[in-house]
Amino acid sequence: MKIRLEGSVAEVCGSIDIKAFLRYSDRNSDLIYSDIISQNRQGDFVIEMIIPDPGQPVRDLGLEIGGAEKNSGRILLHAVRLSGQPQMTITASKLLENHDFPGWIKNFDAMRPGFRSDAEPTLYLIKNSGPGTMVTGTNRWQDYVFNAQVKLHMADSGGILVRHQGQRRYIALILRKDRIQLIKEYYTTSVLLEQKVNLPPGKTVNLSLQCTGPDISAFLDGKQIGKITVPELVCGGVGFIFENGCFGIINAQVRSNRKY
Repeated sequence: MKIRLEGSVAEVCGSIDIKAFLRYSDRNSDLIYSDIISQNRQGDFVIEMIIPDPGQPVRDLGLEIGGAEKNSGRILLHAVRLSGQPQMTITASKLLENHDFPGWIKNFDAMRPGFRSDAEPTLYLIKNSGPGTMVTGTNRWQDYVFNAQVKLHMADSGGILVRHQGQRRYIALILRKDRIQLIKEYYTTSVLLEQKVNLPPGKTVNLSLQCTGPDISAFLDGKQIGKITVPELVCGGVGFIFENGCFGIINAQVRSNRKY
């Protein structure tokens, strides 16, 4: 995604250096800077910078202003614009660095790091009773692919969400012990696709949902299991959903599939 800052400079004496910076939510993250622009006369300026893929949200955004001694001027910021589609990699290791999970909307009772038997870092979310969720993103997110490596570890069900617009509006690909379901939650719950599966306890699986316009394609371990059309839900965030137990997340990626 790209940030664009639009402003102007007035009452300039000498030359003023301006650059934008951002910082991620990680407490130990460094500032990331844009290129410097130099203004030695009154006029407009534009600064653009691409947001790298950090697997975590941006906490701070600002301008840093410098120049030689006795240089001065007035800087007016007119607009901050965000454009582009989501590009983000999520890992259990990165999520475990900050237990507050900044940038995520959370509905679960507890979390814990992986067990000794886990072959790779795993984040476990726990819900004692009923459904639990963890979601991120906005209604700006439209055409994308969301895939995740997960474990159905002592939970009744678990899976991934796309086009999330609230607790009663989303599409979900959900694993149960003997089947996989593609579900539309739009004020009522509709099972749109269902297939039988043989899932050993603790097995890592790859779930993927591809969203293009109103069309949703579902994949299990790289194999397409179905395609549906949901005109009611054409934008929204991504996340995880599980019920009654402990659900494991290893990693996930969200990538734009919009054709320009």
